[in-house]
Amino acid sequence: MPTESVCTRNGPTRRSRRLPTARGRRRSAGPDHHPASVVTHCPGASCIPPCGHRSGRAANGQQPCADGLCGRCGDGRASVGPDGKVSPCVFSTWMGVGNVHDAPFGAVLGGPAMAQANAVIRQATRGVSPSRGCGPNSPCGPDNESDEGPDNGECPPPDIRAVRVPRGTERHMKADTPESKILPLIRRHTGEVSGIRRTERGFSSDLTVFFVKAVRNRAGGRRTSLIREQMINDHTSPLAPPLLWEVEDDWLVLGFAAVRARTADLAPGSPDVPKVVDLVRQIGELPLPPVAEHWTETRWDRFTADPAEASLFRGDSLLHTDINPDNFLIGSTRNWVVDWAWPTRGAGFIDVALLVVQLIAAGHDPGHAERCAAQCPAWHQAQPGAVDAFAAAGLRMHRSYAERDPDAEWLNAMVAACQAWTDHRGIVVG
Repeated sequence: MPTESVCTRNGPTRRSRRLPTARGRRRSAGPDHHPASVVTHCPGASCIPPCGHRSGRAANGQQPCADGLCGRCGDGRASVGPDGKVSPCVFSTWMGVGNVHDAPFGAVLGGPAMAQANAVIRQATRGVSPSRGCGPNSPCGPDNESDEGPDNGECPPPDIRAVRVPRGTERHMKADTPESKILPLIRRHTGEVSGIRRTERGFSSDLTVFFVKAVRNRAGGRRTSLIREQMINDHTSPLAPPLLWEVEDDWLVLGFAAVRARTADLAPGSPDVPKVVDLVRQIGELPLPPVAEHWTETRWDRFTADPAEASLFRGDSLLHTDINPDNFLIGSTRNWVVDWAWPTRGAGFIDVALLVVQLIAAGHDPGHAERCAAQCPAWHQAQPGAVDAFAAAGLRMHRSYAERDPDAEWLNAMVAACQAWTDHRGIVVG
């Protein structure tokens, strides 16, 4: 698994996007696996534009600049103009992110345009003075001190200063670590970094700006998976957070828009279950892009009884194939599917079948899990015998993995779920 990190700025503590570590499989730490949170220098912000308050409207004929914003635009606030145009705040109205006449307000707030605008603002305003808060109950106006001299049209970068990293997040950046190699490559996108904390599953941090994934730029499966995620991102909207920037040097680094959401709970009775089912349905509706035409799904082939069964897994659907609770993020206004590192081309029912196994592993009766699957059209489009063949192949696959790692509890849980499913369907698996 590539390195995964989140670049953050200081502000109100919020739940950030959790790292997509599968409950259905363990990701071991190694030389290419160093999840971390990256905290940038941003000691807070006032709503005092440091460059003559040219934000929102151009002053003296000059262009508006994001450096003049407080840095908290779009953070729990937004501006809606009389024409329905939405912007991150009243001082950034030139940064239109949508219109309430064209889409629901919640969809605009959670959309990729708002994420992109927030990313631009957070980078441009790093280090802005924390002299005042910026909120509905706080004064917000031009900075009198900044008006002492004539505005010469320049927009100097805000003062960058060191800040104390929140407790529990500080980690000294030593030489010869993956972080020490990656940070110089991405600094133009993230700003100066003051602390790092490696993470395994998720964390609570300050305002998140970027979600970063990186892998050593050398031939191998991990690099290939990250390249696929890079290539498929344009074709997974609006389900996946947008890719905002990329860097390729000794490391291949991808910077995604981070989302405020939590991982899904698939337990019986959880309100997340229908939301995840709907996301899987939406995955099945994504068209197969030309870039994925040759990514034929074959991973279950060697666990089938014969080549005829393997042929049932072929198709023209775009598959995610890493269906597990941690790759479904539930937000307040919208939900997401993340970690598109294994996209393939195959029969559309496969993602739905993988959801069935996850639901059973979470405690659902196999019959109920299949009734959830039946809400996805792709489930009904499977060829005769295809679901039985896939259920049996899945059991053989997880048995094989569990034999090699008998102490892995998650593998044993997957074997039990697959066994329960095949028993439910009356399949005897040798």
